[in-house]
Amino acid sequence: MIWLIPDERLYRFVGMVYQFLGVVGVLIGIAETRKQFGKAGLFAEAKSYLKSFPRLKPTIVAVMASILSDATLSATGTLTTTLIQNTSLEDRVSRLEHELEDLRQQNSRTEEEFNRFKDHVSQVISEERSTRASGIQSVRDDLIKVETGGLSLSLAGALWIILGIILTSIPMELAGLVIGMHK
Repeated sequence: MIWLIPDERLYRFVGMVYQFLGVVGVLIGIAETRKQFGKAGLFAEAKSYLKSFPRLKPTIVAVMASILSDATLSATGTLTTTLIQNTSLEDRVSRLEHELEDLRQQNSRTEEEFNRFKDHVSQVISEERSTRASGIQSVRDDLIKVETGGLSLSLAGALWIILGIILTSIPMELAGLVIGMHK
């Protein structure tokens, strides 16, 4: 029972140990949280931070970038000829019937293309919804793990720090209290 020994230096030392244990507990909790979210560990993060400072010798860096993009293009066209001025009514009607048939075929092709495009867009939207829903559920699961999984370790770390602060802040008073309890 170390608490019953009325020694200020001992209280300070034990308080320091508790603070150290508390900080270690909190650091482990932070490291686990970072790991669950796919972030670098604390040491890698510290190393990266220290490397972000400029060096004594400047380094020349050349950067070149180019952007390539996929592009699609679709075009349709219609070729018609003009009628000779003295064309008979039958020839004109025949020509109009022919052009009407061409327009119907063109409309049918355009409608088929539109339906294929609509189906493709619907499929992409459906896949996006499914991906988003599973991503949201994954984030929820991670948040639940982070908020509840490491809670006991974080609480223990905070408790050790609180005890350490008390022991190192008022060791004389605690020693006097223990001496008073022995009388």
